[in-house]
Amino acid sequence: MVKKLLVVDDNADIRKVIVAALSHKRYKIVEAENGNAAIKKLHAERFDLLITNYKMPGADGLEIIEEALSLYQKMPVIFVSGSLSPEVRARAERLVPHDN
Repeated sequence: MVKKLLVVDDNADIRKVIVAALSHKRYKIVEAENGNAAIKKLHAERFDLLITNYKMPGADGLEIIEEALSLYQKMPVIFVSGSLSPEVRARAERLVPHDN
């Protein structure tokens, strides 16, 4: 079965790199250029993995994660950011617990 991934970043070049890195696998990759577009796509289709940036126009990455997990509680998430404040990092860790 083909896995479906949602890649969210307002920077088209970064989306392109992520998609290129994953395109050799047998994934169906859907792109969203901002948080609001990502939330619409989450409501329209089911995804097996969410890869999202933090800072974007509209909904930010944590809002996207909150929405994704409210729809699909066990959806795996990869949260990407160039830099995070301690407060944002703590909020992200509460949303998506991880093993060190």
